[in-house]
Amino acid sequence: MSDYLGRPVQSYDQQGRLVWQTDYDIYGKLRNLQGEKTFIPFRQLGQYEDPELDGLYYNRFRYYDPSTGLYLSQDPLSIAGGMNVYAYVHDSNSWVDIYGLMANFPTNITFAGSSDLYPVTGNQKNIVEIVMTGDRDADFTRAYKEAGISKQAMKGQGYTWHHVHDFDPTTGKTTMELVKTSAHEATLPHKGSASQFAEHFGVEYDTYESKMKAYEQGWRKKPKKYK
Repeated sequence: MSDYLGRPVQSYDQQGRLVWQTDYDIYGKLRNLQGEKTFIPFRQLGQYEDPELDGLYYNRFRYYDPSTGLYLSQDPLSIAGGMNVYAYVHDSNSWVDIYGLMANFPTNITFAGSSDLYPVTGNQKNIVEIVMTGDRDADFTRAYKEAGISKQAMKGQGYTWHHVHDFDPTTGKTTMELVKTSAHEATLPHKGSASQFAEHFGVEYDTYESKMKAYEQGWRKKPKKYK
């Protein structure tokens, strides 16, 4: 099992027994390890702990030191990858660097099974599927309708909808999760289906252009263009 950044945190055997578990400090160093360290050598995304180099992580193009949060060698891209040529990423709580060359926003953020999901009652849902509209507010309206929850009643309650990274460009569908705003913000920046939509159609989400793309696909009514 992995955490929200894709780092391994637990492993179970065929009988369902926990055989390995850990968490990480801010630089990716193992904490509270249970089990053999070498049982799972994978660390942060793209990193492999080299048992012969006493705790260093191999990041394909160079080695990373989790005790300092820095690479041991300069960035092959030089300052094109940032002014600090030994730096990992700007925010290791939400960014990853799979190849040791540049930062990538995580795409595997999901709150399914988390206590951060909205506590539903009756026939309400906190995870729904919608057809995207090119506009977050309209997406939220659709999500609330599918969830059987009043959008008006949720104002000021500290919850928001998260676009899961599973956009289907054929149908326009995506999964939406109603989660605590604080938990959602703690994972930012990340890439969800709004980013996928934008990349697929070559437009910025929440714009007239993105709404028109959704309209052209038959996913929404024609949007109004404001001057």
